[in-house]
Amino acid sequence: MYISYDSLTKIVCSQKPYRGRKNNYPTHGRAYRKHSHKFFKPDVVDDEVVYRINYGKTWNKIPCTESEALMLEKLGKQVVRDGKDSYYYEVVPNELGIVYPDNTFEFTSTTNLGQGARYYIGTHCFDTSGVAANCCLGGVTLDYKYPLFKGLRINLGNISPAEGQQIELFKRVVNRSAAKELFAPYKEMLSVSKAMFSQMDDKVFAASLRDVLNDHKIVWQWNDEEGWNRKFTHGRDVVMIADKLREEGNYFDSAMLYGYGYDINGITWRVRHNGGNYIRKDMFMNMDKFLRKTIYQHKKPFDLKPVEYGSGATSAWGFVLKHNGIFVNQYAY
Repeated sequence: MYISYDSLTKIVCSQKPYRGRKNNYPTHGRAYRKHSHKFFKPDVVDDEVVYRINYGKTWNKIPCTESEALMLEKLGKQVVRDGKDSYYYEVVPNELGIVYPDNTFEFTSTTNLGQGARYYIGTHCFDTSGVAANCCLGGVTLDYKYPLFKGLRINLGNISPAEGQQIELFKRVVNRSAAKELFAPYKEMLSVSKAMFSQMDDKVFAASLRDVLNDHKIVWQWNDEEGWNRKFTHGRDVVMIADKLREEGNYFDSAMLYGYGYDINGITWRVRHNGGNYIRKDMFMNMDKFLRKTIYQHKKPFDLKPVEYGSGATSAWGFVLKHNGIFVNQYAY
């Protein structure tokens, strides 16, 4: 049984809410009463009764002052201190969307749709299993053709966008001229560093990488005493150092730091937990392809080509969406 406004109304009229949880009902009636993390709650919006669909939980980050932090800690609350900032997490139900009397479903989730949420929506909410993530389709889609985003309303009767919405979809296409100009400053660095890397074996390469990180005061090593409280140097800061070294002509160090800063092939984790003992130079030998893609993603030398929403168009560089004249973000995975 898939959800609809009528089916949820029948549950409210015939079923009791969860014990101790006012107005929380299982989305599929008695059969799903044991699945207490899958529930809906009646609400009133614009003088209409609507149903809020919830799946799982989410962690809201709540900032607090130092005095509030001390009080919360006395009450047993775990508080995180990050420099001058203090905050804690409030665990609340994760709302996926709202079902309206016209039998439409509006996506309201403020977080990205993970695997569990995608499965639940496709298998238990909609009459389709096609709620899936695809990098060539920009993120999470419905029926492999409709990119999903917060604010989108879907007609539950025929599983298609509800009428009355203005949805514009633009495909990102690389502007070859702009991309060539953008990548030009990196060519000499890549050529020189590749020649140097080719003369090393993997052990020498790994040792050299550790030396470069230490020479430029990059915090990269795991420390058992500090654990996850250790403040590793952020990738963007490493890239800024790499930019400066490249401009100065230090191509070897800059190439090493670009690879680390942009986390080529998950190298930060490898270095952090294995001390670089299992790193191979191969991942850096073809760094030009990885760096080109990463630079495009950060610098965005793209033109926007309008395509029909629902056409199933693919793009290696993602899409741009406008909903009722406002730019929106597609749900990622």
